[in-house]
Amino acid sequence: MRHRLTAAAAAFSIAFVPLLAASQDAYPDPSETIDLIIPNSAGGGTDIAARLLAEGLEEKLGPPVVVHNLSGAGGIEGVMRVMNADPDGYTLGLVPVPMVSMYYLDPERGGDFEREKVEVVAQHDYGPLAIAVAADSPYQTLDDVVQAAKEDPGSITSASSSVLGAGHLSLLRLNKVAGVDLNWTAMEQQGTALASLLGGHIDIITDTFSELYPHAQSGDLRILAAFDEERPAQMPDVPTAQEQGYDVVLTTTRMLIAPEGTPEEIIATVESAVEELIADPEYQEKATQRQVGISFRNAEELFGLTA
Repeated sequence: MRHRLTAAAAAFSIAFVPLLAASQDAYPDPSETIDLIIPNSAGGGTDIAARLLAEGLEEKLGPPVVVHNLSGAGGIEGVMRVMNADPDGYTLGLVPVPMVSMYYLDPERGGDFEREKVEVVAQHDYGPLAIAVAADSPYQTLDDVVQAAKEDPGSITSASSSVLGAGHLSLLRLNKVAGVDLNWTAMEQQGTALASLLGGHIDIITDTFSELYPHAQSGDLRILAAFDEERPAQMPDVPTAQEQGYDVVLTTTRMLIAPEGTPEEIIATVESAVEELIADPEYQEKATQRQVGISFRNAEELFGLTA
């Protein structure tokens, strides 16, 4: 009898080992923490979207999701942190496409970044940019700004948080189509640019509509134009730049990425969580409240890639 029990125990142990290993390897482990890296400073549109996503992923996946703002070196610090992280699903990044595109167009800025070193998980959101002035500004329309810039080239000042980021690119586009020279300055922190506008130190600001909208609602600033093909639903009185004769359309798309080599089953788990969130009416309501234009697309739909 004793031998039979020993044999049975041994058989049970052999059968149990792979089950134990499988449970240890299951993703996500609720005892771990998922780090969500964003290559932008706190307070901007990407930060707002990332914190919304972090709350949602925490509810869907289980482990705590902690947002880390790593905006050094024009955002390359954050992207490189994701690229060089362990491919275990516990380090993810939310990155805006215009910023990442600039790593190719401006190799000196891109450092050692390689697109092949990250996996695209899914698109989380996108949104148009806009141009605004302080509430007490003499400029009432986009054309007022353009005409003032033509009369005194370089006199109209602006700022945003990253060289060749979405705000800077939209201003460069406006310069080109309007034939003006709007004076732009880089600021490390996005909130610094907004504070400079409200403090009267710069004349205009170009940023995501979601970032400008709360300050327009409070009466601190006036949005002159949306850089979109349609007027913003939240402020239908704000015309597009196209309506005013300036062909400036620019949106920022934010994608969730993971390090190269992250297992397909982990990518699929996170992708499904994002898709479920964006289809959830409660999440949609939270996104609307924070002016985040959520819109799901997987990697293949985005770029013809497989995650």
